[in-house]
Amino acid sequence: MRISRILLAATAAVAAMSLVNRVYAGDVLFSGSAGNGANTSYLVIDSGTYNFAFTYHYDGAKTAADMLTDLDAGVPGLDIGLSDYGGGSIFVDTFAYPPMPVTGTFGTYWSYWLSDDGAAWNYSQVGAGQRVLSDGSWDGWSFVPSFTTDAVAPRVPTNPVPEPSSVVALLSVGTGVIAMLRKRG
Repeated sequence: MRISRILLAATAAVAAMSLVNRVYAGDVLFSGSAGNGANTSYLVIDSGTYNFAFTYHYDGAKTAADMLTDLDAGVPGLDIGLSDYGGGSIFVDTFAYPPMPVTGTFGTYWSYWLSDDGAAWNYSQVGAGQRVLSDGSWDGWSFVPSFTTDAVAPRVPTNPVPEPSSVVALLSVGTGVIAMLRKRG
């Protein structure tokens, strides 16, 4: 019985560690948050391999560049490299957030997308310095590996639903381990 308690505690500890700094709101998995205020906007980063969502809280008029700068300063591990071409034309050069390494180099780019709901995205016609945020707005950056590749809208990270066969396998293994431990006494 003591071994089963230890096994259960270890399993719970591993599960809890994998969720540190990650919060689900509905089906969306948020990896971090920054700022204070009554308004909330959302940032989605999609490298093609990894995708993350962040929340940004603010009062007053803020631009997407403000959100990027404040999230960069306020979310541990998030690193955003920006270029300012003047007149509000601010674009992302690189993103990094564990386990995603620094992504973005010469010959690649981050396409910039806007949404009212995180589901229907439109390619932005302005830079992040010209984009004025509104409460509930979504900004997304999707990595494009070359200038000859079409840009695609970012994917919002969601709570994965396990396949029924995975659940059955997990329950079978768990039941077997418990039966084995009970036999040992």
